[in-house]
Amino acid sequence: MRSIAVVMLTASVALSAPMLKDRDVFFYPTQAGDESVYEEQTDGNTSELKVTVTKVEKTTGGHIITVRWGNEPGKTLENRVTVTRNEVTELNGPPSNPKPGAPHLRLPAKEGLTWKFEPYGPDKPEAANSVYRVAREEETVVTPAGTFKAVRVEVKTGPNGIFKDSVEWHAPRVGLVKVEMKVGDTRRTVVLKSFTPGK
Repeated sequence: MRSIAVVMLTASVALSAPMLKDRDVFFYPTQAGDESVYEEQTDGNTSELKVTVTKVEKTTGGHIITVRWGNEPGKTLENRVTVTRNEVTELNGPPSNPKPGAPHLRLPAKEGLTWKFEPYGPDKPEAANSVYRVAREEETVVTPAGTFKAVRVEVKTGPNGIFKDSVEWHAPRVGLVKVEMKVGDTRRTVVLKSFTPGK
């Protein structure tokens, strides 16, 4: 479970996402009970992780989403994400005093758009920072959950960074549909296996 959660952090029936020009949709699940199941392939080994939206708080510009990562009692992780029409960003710290974490997506997505994640602050060495870049505004991604039109984001991280170099694909309404990452000689690919809307 932990490796998928790190890679991601960060419908059983085929889903076809809308064109990315539609600004009335969010690039993340925003309904309590929404459930995503991810499949990770690492050097020939396969594992699964369930991610469930447990709480949705509406804000002026969007939502604060609480998600639970994991399937087994006592072995789950929980995190919060701020989701607006302009961003998808993890939140760190307690709910009473949240601080912005990893900024996975900036919108509207324009090819070449870049932004930075400075986990230790702007005065710390660049070697710890991650730079995100929209490589393509719209790319077709085929997963076990269906075919999606997604924003391709490439992440480059310094040698002392928390995260590793990766490629993320974000689709409207369901969020991350695919992640590719290389850590040393190990390659990891995570894809959306199923998405079940909450009721």
